[in-house]
Amino acid sequence: MSLFKDFIETVGLDHTFFYQLIIITLLYFVVKKLFLLRYYQDVEKRRERTKGSFSKSKEVEEKIVNLEKKYSQKAQTLNQKFQDVFGRIKEESEKSFQKNKLILEEEQRKRLESQRSQILKDKNQEEQKLEKDMPHLVQSLVDKMVGKT
Repeated sequence: MSLFKDFIETVGLDHTFFYQLIIITLLYFVVKKLFLLRYYQDVEKRRERTKGSFSKSKEVEEKIVNLEKKYSQKAQTLNQKFQDVFGRIKEESEKSFQKNKLILEEEQRKRLESQRSQILKDKNQEEQKLEKDMPHLVQSLVDKMVGKT
């Protein structure tokens, strides 16, 4: 015991150290009983609530990912359908345009041919009139030149 007494004196501890140790120990248990147990209970309750919330949030995240995939696929499908319909309409419009273009070109060609034939017909008629009237015109011109008129 003297060794222990010598150690305490060397360290500079007196009899109040033990009283302080007892008071700190008692305060620890009182604080633990009043505050820390309640705190740990609240923390445990929160963990329990969080576990449920965490699993629910995981489920919601999975649903969100699945819905994103689903609607992304639907959007791609609709986009593809739109492109197919648009492509068909474009092809049909192009065919219709080409058909109408050919029809109009044919009508223009027929109109041109009709006008050409009309012009040729008119030209031929005028030439025939001229040929008919040519002897009279020449005679009248000769008479004028000779001075018979």
